[in-house]
Amino acid sequence: MLKLVYVEVVLGPSGPVITPETCVVRSGTRVAWRTAEGVLEPFELAFAESPVDPAHQRMAGSGAQKDFLSQRMGRRQEVLITAKEVSAESDIKYDVRIGAHHLDPGIKIMPR
Repeated sequence: MLKLVYVEVVLGPSGPVITPETCVVRSGTRVAWRTAEGVLEPFELAFAESPVDPAHQRMAGSGAQKDFLSQRMGRRQEVLITAKEVSAESDIKYDVRIGAHHLDPGIKIMPR
């Protein structure tokens, strides 16, 4: 069974706020970036390198996906990935874009 970790995406007065700012997960963990319930403004995640396990990519065979546009899931927007397998700690920076605002948090993927 894969573990599921949530990263909250909130548009604050001076731009996006991500909680936690650096998400630390193990390989194979499912990570969901999501807005608060009732917030339907889409957002985009643009990673410096692909954070996903190719076996769990929606667009299998199209190369390593690095950009993800949120999808409406009920009454919120969400991006769901499965963290790729790594043999050593992997720090990956990414941008969160909501409208004209962006923020540069990170994800740290640890070996199992």
